[in-house]
Amino acid sequence: MTRLLAALVCVLLVATAGCAGIGGSDGQTTAAPTAPVDTATETPTATESAAQLPAGVTTDGVEDAWALADAHLAAVRNHSLVTYDRIRRTNASGAGLRNATLAMTNESHWRYSLHGDGLSAVSDTDTDAYETYADGERVLLRSENESAVEYGAYTLRAENETVAVPPAQVFERSYRGRYGHSLVYTLASNADDVEVLEDGEGAVRLPGTADELSFGREETTNAEFTMTVASDGQVTSIEMVYERENATVARSVSFDTGVGDPVERPDWYGTALNETALNESDA
Repeated sequence: MTRLLAALVCVLLVATAGCAGIGGSDGQTTAAPTAPVDTATETPTATESAAQLPAGVTTDGVEDAWALADAHLAAVRNHSLVTYDRIRRTNASGAGLRNATLAMTNESHWRYSLHGDGLSAVSDTDTDAYETYADGERVLLRSENESAVEYGAYTLRAENETVAVPPAQVFERSYRGRYGHSLVYTLASNADDVEVLEDGEGAVRLPGTADELSFGREETTNAEFTMTVASDGQVTSIEMVYERENATVARSVSFDTGVGDPVERPDWYGTALNETALNESDA
């Protein structure tokens, strides 16, 4: 692998990193008779209504941001999934775009594409496009800038032999954050209101604002957002606007599950195999 690709892999490798209470009675009992309840005229309680909403959410607000984030993760993790992350950054010099797409059937079979227009696809590099493809046994990659297109693979040396790093291991180290668990928790923690959608299925919209928000290493200010959540806790879409480094950033994130066969083998797959230490004989 060239120095450029080695540097890109280092940039993209990120490590991705709860409480219960118990209660009881005071032990006293009473023998007082109780009147029969007319169940035919009994109306639903607030608790029963809240149970239809996403985990951690009631009609009064987000009461447990971790529960909501965990429910979202459970809904999208290791399932057929397509997630999009689109960024538009505007400052005095103009506007730049960066689009990221992850399509996966599971954590060993996926394709990730990152493209920039006026923004580097990979921060702190001159890369215009970066793609990875996991075929179940290996992860191949392609990088492009103005002067070159290069190919590589996630490999390691073992017993004087170059071997492929298992795709699930690469996913855990580099792409698990694309599930959005941390992002959902951060936004849910700052939600100002709960708007129950009129779909009759318990979906909600969570709007919010924050003077400061931290998305990993990305520090932002003057943030406004809206997050739409299905009744099972899966976040379907996020719309955000915030300030960062003298620029205004508009960011849109979406999660689409249940997509049939979302992973398409890239046309550069064979070239990548031939130009790395891996080849068809390993297949």
